[in-house]
Amino acid sequence: MRQIISQQDAQTLFKPYFELLNNSVLEGFQKYVDAKASILGVSQYMKLNKRTKASLIHDMVSSTLHEKFQSIENVVVRHGENTNSFFTIKFADLAIARIKKLDSELKPANIQTQKTIRFNNQYTLDGFPDQPTFLYVGYTLNPTLSEIEGVYIVCRVADGLRWYIDITNELVFEQLNLVDQNVQLVNEEPRVKVKKSLQEKQRRTGTE
Repeated sequence: MRQIISQQDAQTLFKPYFELLNNSVLEGFQKYVDAKASILGVSQYMKLNKRTKASLIHDMVSSTLHEKFQSIENVVVRHGENTNSFFTIKFADLAIARIKKLDSELKPANIQTQKTIRFNNQYTLDGFPDQPTFLYVGYTLNPTLSEIEGVYIVCRVADGLRWYIDITNELVFEQLNLVDQNVQLVNEEPRVKVKKSLQEKQRRTGTE
């Protein structure tokens, strides 16, 4: 079994990509929404079952991630025969991620082939280097598949959850921290002005 990257190290590795990962998933989902509208517009009798919808979402999200990450330094995007038909994104030499829909327990929606089982168990796999940890960049959907509820980085070992990073919440907390910092700056500004006014008064009266 390969060495497993810690959650702390993964946080450091992926933090520069949080916003791009999240936005790419959302953009891919919007492409699915647009494609679905076009398909259903062909005929009033046209219907898409849940499996077809999930497959379209996965393909749109994967293609968008491919587009956005293919030219980024230290990131390698591979598709098809180069990776045993897995679409993967390699981040530095530390992690190789598959893109998957996740359930409420953050389990990937996988058909349990031998390749998938070996991937989930962090075993060696033909066509992949031995060192990087196998991870999932995944997304959760609401029950009707009409909305992305969250975007995650998930580490699983032997079909058990080792750790996860909630990218959606990380970005929310980051925005809240920025707002809090701005509020603090606004609250501090009047005190600075008062202090300057006091110094000016002292200069005029010669009491400085």
